[in-house]
Amino acid sequence: NPRDGRVLEEVGTYDPMVPETDARARLDGERIAYWLSVGAQPSDKAAVLIKKYGKDGTHLAEQTAAIDRLAAKRRRP
Repeated sequence: NPRDGRVLEEVGTYDPMVPETDARARLDGERIAYWLSVGAQPSDKAAVLIKKYGKDGTHLAEQTAAIDRLAAKRRRP
């Protein structure tokens, strides 16, 4: 957390302003898996996002579809 100390590595982003709920978080599952394997402890809120959107997350298919829908909307003139 930048407030409490320096960030070691950014492993994802969360944007609450994205209209597609399932596209709000973008996480790097491989890096998350690495950090968890070496003993890193995510914050409570980060743990919720990892559970939903992480490498083996429960919402990965929905996230991919939502990101594709947003990209299609942006391409339309």
